[in-house]
Amino acid sequence: ERRVGVPDFLSSHPATEERKAAALAGGPIKDDPAAAQAVAETGKPKRTLDPRHREFAVLVEQRDFDALERLFAAHQSRFDQDPATVDALEYAYAAFDHLPADAEATLGEWIAKMPASYTARTARGRFYLGRGLEARGTDLISATPKANIRTMQAQLAKAKADLDASVPLTAKPYVSHLSLIELYQVNGTREQAQQAYDAAVRLAPQNLRLRQMWMSILEPRWGGSL
Repeated sequence: ERRVGVPDFLSSHPATEERKAAALAGGPIKDDPAAAQAVAETGKPKRTLDPRHREFAVLVEQRDFDALERLFAAHQSRFDQDPATVDALEYAYAAFDHLPADAEATLGEWIAKMPASYTARTARGRFYLGRGLEARGTDLISATPKANIRTMQAQLAKAKADLDASVPLTAKPYVSHLSLIELYQVNGTREQAQQAYDAAVRLAPQNLRLRQMWMSILEPRWGGSL
């Protein structure tokens, strides 16, 4: 359905080629006020408000694994050729962070159908990572319900298994290493985080985000300075 003033990409049935082009473009929607406000408040996009992320979620819901493979292979190929495109690669994979719980079965079906797919394995790893971090929340660990902690640990264990399995499936598994850094920040050791950081920085040596994450890991747990 087309409405006046609404671009094809946001209509109920946008043109296929425009949908593909928009999804391939990557990055935040610059004319989305809600996304812009989320960036201003949190320093990062609110994933669930991003039409491009919703587009990927629809492809998961429709079990259109071939389309997902093509889209993410294009992002990965650009990164393989030019590490400066790392932001678009990260942003694309963030689409899987907040999928609904019932997406687990579909992601498993994707892996079963394409067991050698880097995208499928990493997508489910991001899904489990997102659910683990959601269960953890932002309260002090002492103020976090034990049920939440158990859920976090279970989800992060599944995320780690998928992310570890994804590493040998592509030549430059940057997203896998980045995701493991995020995982180890809440449920791992500094040594594990450093191994993941070292692997990621070899693939994207100019990435400032990696340095920022590493500085956060280095912060003493009880305050002070190194």
